[in-house]
Amino acid sequence: MVDTTLSWEHFLMEGYWQKNGDPRVLHLPFMTSFRVPIIVLTCYILFVLVIGPRLMANRKPYSLKKVLLTYNTFMCLANGAFFIRILINYNETLKRLFDFNFPSFNDTSDWDMTIIFNNYLYLITKYIDLFDTIFFVLRKKQSQITPLHLYHHFSVAFFGWITFRFQAIANVVAPFAIMNTFIHVLMYGYYALAAMGPSMQPYLWWKRYITQLQIVQFLILFVHASIFLCIQRGYGLYFQFNYMFNTVIYIYLFTRFYIQTYRQQGQKKLQPFDQQQQQQQHSPMKPLNDINDGNNNNIKKID
Repeated sequence: MVDTTLSWEHFLMEGYWQKNGDPRVLHLPFMTSFRVPIIVLTCYILFVLVIGPRLMANRKPYSLKKVLLTYNTFMCLANGAFFIRILINYNETLKRLFDFNFPSFNDTSDWDMTIIFNNYLYLITKYIDLFDTIFFVLRKKQSQITPLHLYHHFSVAFFGWITFRFQAIANVVAPFAIMNTFIHVLMYGYYALAAMGPSMQPYLWWKRYITQLQIVQFLILFVHASIFLCIQRGYGLYFQFNYMFNTVIYIYLFTRFYIQTYRQQGQKKLQPFDQQQQQQQHSPMKPLNDINDGNNNNIKKID
């Protein structure tokens, strides 16, 4: 019984991926076993929901001003580098956008191996993104870990690993990568400015437009996913189901987030100040994630 269980575990964690995955990624770190994303993301969920809050229960929140500034600047630059590379190779990008055939594992040309390595680095940044939530915990902003925030960070890292392992050059992911890198340049740039302190507040009027761009992004992806489902060739059920399922989920979550956030803000403007203060004191969850600028001033943060 034990041997059978271990045999199945080994097959699900390694054997299945060796048989069905893209062999061109086996030389890359963390890509040989499905245990890697499972262990990392399990530790992530346990820390942000259980272990972290307990550790911080009797501690003062950390400011992390310099850490946040460094982290957000790095992520802004990293996504900017990915986006610039996409623009430089615009001919290849356009070709991939409208290629709905499952790519061959046999292409090991220098060009394809370069694309694979860049896609791998992009995947790694999705795991670095998890520090967003860890910083919330260390700053005792537990109420900011909303269902949208948690699902977004978990699912992109989890499904990103699976997608890359199945097909390292999955052209179907290209539209997401193009728009996602551009939006993350704006988003992390906003966070970096916010982390500089209250002097930057007058320049942070544009956060709602980032959320609007995210909604537009997934509406475009919905159209692309619909076309993909009709004319794709060779992609398995995972790609077909995951693309449409997550696109619909994100449209719902981001639209709900936007309506709740800006409708509430509009209502607060019409309420007396003392009533706004009372609602804030008794509200169990804030709709927006925020950044502390190091001077006990909260800058609202977008997922």
